[in-house]
Amino acid sequence: KVSQSFDEVFVVSQYMKDELITQGFEDKKIKIFPPVPLPKHKLPLNTYSDENIIVFATQIIRGKGLDCLINALTLVKNDFKLYVFGSGSHKEYCQELVKSLKLEDKIIFKGFVSQDELSSIYASAVMGTVPSVWPEPIATVGLEFLRHGLPVVGFDAGGIKDWLINDTSGYLIPWMDIQAMADKID
Repeated sequence: KVSQSFDEVFVVSQYMKDELITQGFEDKKIKIFPPVPLPKHKLPLNTYSDENIIVFATQIIRGKGLDCLINALTLVKNDFKLYVFGSGSHKEYCQELVKSLKLEDKIIFKGFVSQDELSSIYASAVMGTVPSVWPEPIATVGLEFLRHGLPVVGFDAGGIKDWLINDTSGYLIPWMDIQAMADKID
């Protein structure tokens, strides 16, 4: 009730605004202010490595969809390398899934790396992925991918559709459509 009495409330996506409206906030008081971080230094030009590097860079927890991405990659026809950055409670499960699918030579868990190394890998990648299956408020890692000039493939979950414009900034995949994700990665 206190928050509803404010003159204005700022959120980062249309999804978040819609959620506040369902909680009784007035539409006209809610302003969308998407966070677009500016680079601290000049970004390297993308070299698009011959390895067809795909990037997943966020917490490895169940709702972030790494397991869905791994399953989609089993359907991809083109050669690729997936670099997984981050850690979390779902990491061990995903590593076991990679082993059971015999993808150890294609999916590399990198853990945490410096921003410089991450930026260097982004500069050689062909795409970033945001396979979240829970309704993301915004998924800022996608904005980071776009800032580095990478197209993004991601599920239509929550606020992702506010910045992932299908056929423009990448591919917005229907929620949980593993085959469609594989097709767009190809």
